[in-house]
Amino acid sequence: MNNINKIHISMPDWLLKRRTNLLYMVLIPGEFKDFDDMAPEGEFSDMVTKYLQDYLLKDKMPPAEIAPAILNLVDDQLAGRELTIRSGDYISLQNYLKANK
Repeated sequence: MNNINKIHISMPDWLLKRRTNLLYMVLIPGEFKDFDDMAPEGEFSDMVTKYLQDYLLKDKMPPAEIAPAILNLVDDQLAGRELTIRSGDYISLQNYLKANK
């Protein structure tokens, strides 16, 4: 069981020469000057802060519609990373905010 055979993997040249791979589209306020008006502020920021604090300080789960987005931010916070809102999370948070005004 200790003998593990090495595996050889070959890939076509066009794949190896590819310069970009898109894993996540991440919105980072201030990173792109053309998109500064999209930075999360005001009611949006207040809502996200409220649900983050409720989860972190009171162990209260956010609403199901936005729980994945809030929990992604909680993961960033607990890991000591800069909080980053991914595009899908941003959209679900904005939709929730609009629906609950």
